Amino acid sequence: MSSIFIKGGTVVTDHSEELANVLIEDGKITSVGLDIADVPEGTRVVEAEGCYVMPGGIDPHTHMELPFMGTKANEDFFTGTSAAVSGGTTMIIDFVIPNPQQNVMEAYNTWREWAEKSACDYSFHVAITWWDDSVEKDMETLTKEHGVNSFKHFMAYKNAIMCDDEVLIKSFTNAKKLGALCTVHAENGDLVAHLQKKVFEDGETGPKGHPLSRPPAVEAEAANRVIRLAEMIDTPVYLVHTSCKDSLDAVIRAKGQGQRVFAEVLAQHLVIDDSVYDDEDWNVAAHHVMSPPFRPKENHDALWAGLQSGMLQTTASDHCCFCTTQKEMGKDDFRKIPNGTGGVEDRMSVLWQHGVNTGKLTRRQFVAATSANTAKIFNIYPQKGAIQVGSDADIVIWDPKLKRTISKDSHHQNIDFNIYEGMTIEGNASITISRGKVVWEDGELKTVKGAGQYVNRPVNSPMWTAPEKASEGETSVGEEERTRLVEVAKGMDPSNIYVTSPVGKKVKCGLIQLSNPINDESQPVEVIKKAALDKHVEWIHKAGKAGVKIVCLQEIFNGPYFCPGQDKRWYSAAEPCPGPTTKVMQELAKMYEMVIVVPIYEEAMRGVYYNTAAVIDADGSYMGKYRKQHIPHTSGFWEKFFFKPGDGGYPVFDTRYAKVGVYICYDRHFPEGARCLALNGAEIVFNPSATVSGLSQYLWKIEQPAHAVANGYYVGAINRVGTEAPWNIGKFYGTSYFVNPRGEFLAEGSEDDDELVVADLDLGMIDEVRKTWQFIRDRRPEAYAEIHKF
Repeated sequence: MSSIFIKGGTVVTDHSEELANVLIEDGKITSVGLDIADVPEGTRVVEAEGCYVMPGGIDPHTHMELPFMGTKANEDFFTGTSAAVSGGTTMIIDFVIPNPQQNVMEAYNTWREWAEKSACDYSFHVAITWWDDSVEKDMETLTKEHGVNSFKHFMAYKNAIMCDDEVLIKSFTNAKKLGALCTVHAENGDLVAHLQKKVFEDGETGPKGHPLSRPPAVEAEAANRVIRLAEMIDTPVYLVHTSCKDSLDAVIRAKGQGQRVFAEVLAQHLVIDDSVYDDEDWNVAAHHVMSPPFRPKENHDALWAGLQSGMLQTTASDHCCFCTTQKEMGKDDFRKIPNGTGGVEDRMSVLWQHGVNTGKLTRRQFVAATSANTAKIFNIYPQKGAIQVGSDADIVIWDPKLKRTISKDSHHQNIDFNIYEGMTIEGNASITISRGKVVWEDGELKTVKGAGQYVNRPVNSPMWTAPEKASEGETSVGEEERTRLVEVAKGMDPSNIYVTSPVGKKVKCGLIQLSNPINDESQPVEVIKKAALDKHVEWIHKAGKAGVKIVCLQEIFNGPYFCPGQDKRWYSAAEPCPGPTTKVMQELAKMYEMVIVVPIYEEAMRGVYYNTAAVIDADGSYMGKYRKQHIPHTSGFWEKFFFKPGDGGYPVFDTRYAKVGVYICYDRHFPEGARCLALNGAEIVFNPSATVSGLSQYLWKIEQPAHAVANGYYVGAINRVGTEAPWNIGKFYGTSYFVNPRGEFLAEGSEDDDELVVADLDLGMIDEVRKTWQFIRDRRPEAYAEIHKF
């Protein structure tokens, strides 16, 4: 019996972070905690102090040994999986891609034979590239006898492996019957072929022709089309390598309407832009030819926001290595350059450097994006993607201070180029453990050819079988309610599995409502802003000393909330987020081990402003932000003068004490946002607001209980109160309060005083209420009907 004892590290999963030891025996995790007493004699002890102990990465999109475009990918399953573990990845999901008219089982058996040399665990998506009765039968055989639960569809590569709509419809319909997931490469193949011909005939024969022939609209059209097809067939769909804002918008729209859509982003699409195709060195430009191509830089922010908000659930590498001599097959014609780049080794490091180290992602979001979400979506959780008793001992010990510079001269990938060449990374895999064996340690590979095992992935994942289970009558509700449950369950979002808290788990939460410290608008803006910040800091200290664990401040508490009309002076109050104010809040959060929801008047770039709320975790780390989506025009005052609408998505932040969501002010009028927060797993939703005269003041105490009841979470609503500096609207109305999932008002502030409103929220009530109502993540239309009736 082999065993390893990982000692003194911080165990990070997608839902928790704690100091703990981990015991591994015979390839499985057998104990997690600080007090592990029964450590077998002879166990190897691995010191992990100062490091993070995380689930090994799962790359859901690789192409080892792929025959493609007249050649074959240079990376085989042993060299590719060895490179993977050097970067912390302990499992890949590769692709079986039959040639048109090739028997699907024949192709599957060929790929299984190639993969027997793998150094870490692996599984396969199987592509559907044509259709007849034999394909339908083979899909059933694969799901029932070979542990395949996902089928790939290429909407690109006309006259090769492209699926037309007829094949898509037949395959999607069959996959639904089998309980399998359809994955899609979304690019309009007919349009690509048309544009390739046009671009080439116009004289652009080099690598630059590649992105010109595959613009974002080509991807967005296909994404929209396949999402609509999946909607009509009523089956979930997974979009691979989402590369641009236009495609992400299609995902956000569908998810906002309750459709089960999952989306993946490649690490390289987050950090590399299309300027690489302008490189004077043909080889450099050609090595970046992949599909979809690298996009204009402005897409990066949207993709990061998608990852932060849960609209994009997984990250992949699309590892497909072609060396320089292979790329040169297209020397005179970009259409003949083999499409593909490497990246399986660097995916996790790049995401850490540009996500965690910059504050875009928390460590838990990093785990979710690199392993846990993939495991959940493809139904291998908690065997993979978790650190808990019974899980496979696939673990990476991550040293946040370990530095390296990426280079083709030192990487382990079997390719003579690296798209991240020269990038310095701080935070890398120190030790990688695959099924209880150390396969990477201190810069040395210790892989064994053939040590990896094939992983069966069962069909009927809990991520998308809720409608069927509801329709089978597993609840005791009547037929009419059961039908409604089927419809509601379509909105479940597996990207953030809702783990309910036990009854009795209480979190002390607070809302700080304050009047303006300076009502004289003739004062310089910076003076008014500083006075507001100082006053709120004083009250945050009061909250911390009172034992509050999560506190929310008022809407843009030091921004243009009381400006007279369209006063441009207030642009000078805007700041970056994260920025000066969040830095102050981070110190306070760390001091009191308190989560702080802090609204910010954000200047994203010169002339671009947002009404934003940032979330700071109890350790002082910046978790991310939400930007107000709906910008109203009220009583002659148009907020569009000060803000742009947010960039989509309703992120839920897995803080130390609870899963926290935010919607700002006017956003509370729109039930779809409140619903998305519930689907993304929110336990407490804060609504910082500055309600003014008009309809809002009457809806204030109707909407919030409706949202709480309809979505089964707590709402902490905070409003500025009292008479403020004179402006053209007048007085602010309302007060601040908490509402529980039953719609009952808890602590409530006055309408006139500066106040810290505090309540103990029992998170266990969420699950208790939902079980009482006999639904899973339901929203109750009758609750929202109160708003519409009003």
